[in-house]
Amino acid sequence: MNNTTATKSTDLHNTIKNDILTIVSGNMEADDSMHYREILDDIISDLQQYVGTLPTADELFAKNEL
Repeated sequence: MNNTTATKSTDLHNTIKNDILTIVSGNMEADDSMHYREILDDIISDLQQYVGTLPTADELFAKNEL
C-alpha cells in the first residue's frame, strides 16, 4: 500500500467514525420526550441509510484500502 492509499484509507476510516458519532449523538439529543427505544430505531435507520452511501468492505479490499 502506498502512502496515498494509506492516507485515503485513514481519512475514510476517521470520517466514518466521526459520522457515526455525529449520527448517534444527534439522535440522542433530538427529543427528550421520545422513549430511548424510539431513539434507537431512529439511530439504526439513520445508520442504515448512511452505510448505503459508503463503499462495501469488499470494494475497499479490492482497492487495497482495507
